[in-house]
Amino acid sequence: MALDAGLDPIWDQEVRRSCARAGLQCGLRLASHRGALTPVNLLWLRLGASENLLGTTTEHLGGRRVGGRLLVHDPVVRTQVAHAVSEQLVVEAELGGLDGAPDEATLARLHRSVTDVDRLLLRLLGGHSFLAEGPGADAMLSESLRDRVAAAGHLPEVAP
Repeated sequence: MALDAGLDPIWDQEVRRSCARAGLQCGLRLASHRGALTPVNLLWLRLGASENLLGTTTEHLGGRRVGGRLLVHDPVVRTQVAHAVSEQLVVEAELGGLDGAPDEATLARLHRSVTDVDRLLLRLLGGHSFLAEGPGADAMLSESLRDRVAAAGHLPEVAP
């Protein structure tokens, strides 16, 4: 079931522009639905954006040196990146294993996981994540789209 048609302008204008800017191929995972904005497809879209943010983060960290070594090799940084990857894999596994529409608690939990991973990755990016056309803008769009869909009554609220 597609979400309220009143959300289509949000999808068409903001999300597609953000996907193009981030180099995402939104249609790959949504091809069978022709881009219909359903609660599950919104999660797939957010997960794809989160995976793109992971790539941006590891690329950025791989080019930074602290104390003569790459920052991406720091044990604390590696642990945080590994946590982000494992959370993304859990969300992907749960989404891929869904039979029918998930209940509200599952939707809320999966959205919270994606939001938490994005925020973790943004912290790893430091000041780079605050650039107007940078990764922070795309993560904020992902979270804001989720919030707008929830405000329209199509998704459960996610506690901070």
